[in-house]
Amino acid sequence: MTRPIPPLTKLNLQGYLNPDYAEEIIYHLRKLQIEEIFKKYEGINHFCEIAYYFAPFLKALYKIFPGSKLVIVVRDGRHFVWSAYSAEIPDRMPIGYVDEREFNKHETAVAAGRLRPQENTKTFERWKSYTPFQKNCWLWAETNQIIIEGIKSLPKEMLKIFRFENLFDSPGAIKSLLDFLGIEGIEDADIHEVLARKMNARKKRAIKHPDEWNRELTEQFDMIAGPMMEILGYY
Repeated sequence: MTRPIPPLTKLNLQGYLNPDYAEEIIYHLRKLQIEEIFKKYEGINHFCEIAYYFAPFLKALYKIFPGSKLVIVVRDGRHFVWSAYSAEIPDRMPIGYVDEREFNKHETAVAAGRLRPQENTKTFERWKSYTPFQKNCWLWAETNQIIIEGIKSLPKEMLKIFRFENLFDSPGAIKSLLDFLGIEGIEDADIHEVLARKMNARKKRAIKHPDEWNRELTEQFDMIAGPMMEILGYY
C-alpha cells in the first residue's frame, strides 16, 4: 500500500528556524513515499508538487532529489498582502496573518507552521506591535529572501522563475513552464480552460486593493517589503 504524501504545513516553521532539520524532514516525509509511488504505478514519469511552504526546503529538496526541476513563481508583494490578509471566516485556504479571532482546526494547523521572525532579530523585537498587514509584508519579503538564498547553489538549467502575473497573460507562459518540465500533450484550449477558472479566489478582503492604499499603508509596505520589491524588479 502506498503511503499518502503528508503535508509539510506544520513543519514549514521548523525548516525555517532549524535549517539543518530541513533535510531530515524531506528525506522522511517525501523521498520514501515518492519512491513507493513510482514503484507502484507503471508509466509514471512525473511527480509534481505545488506548495508555498516549500521555501525553507529548497536546498534539501535538491539534495534529496538531485535530478528534480524547480519552478519558482514570484508575485507582486502588494497583491500578495492584499490576498493573504483575508477577512473570510473560516478561511479554507489560509495563507497570511489575519485579525485576531478564533480559528478552526485547519486554520490552527496552518498558523502553527506559518513563518515568524527568529529570536534575537530586530523584527522579532517589533513583532508584537506589528499589525496583520505589516506581518504579511514581512512574510512575503522573508519568504522570497529564503528562496533567493535557497537557489544560489542550484544548477541554472534545473531552475526556472516565472512571474505570477505573466502566467495569466496567455497560454505561452504556461507552455514555457510545461516545456521546462518536459510535460507534453496539453493543448492551448486546455490551458485556456484552466486559466478561466478562478481557483482559491478570495471574496472578502480585510484591506482595499493596493491602488487604493492610503499613505500610511504604502509607507509601511515600502519600509518592510520595498527592498525585496526592487530585487524582484517590481520597483
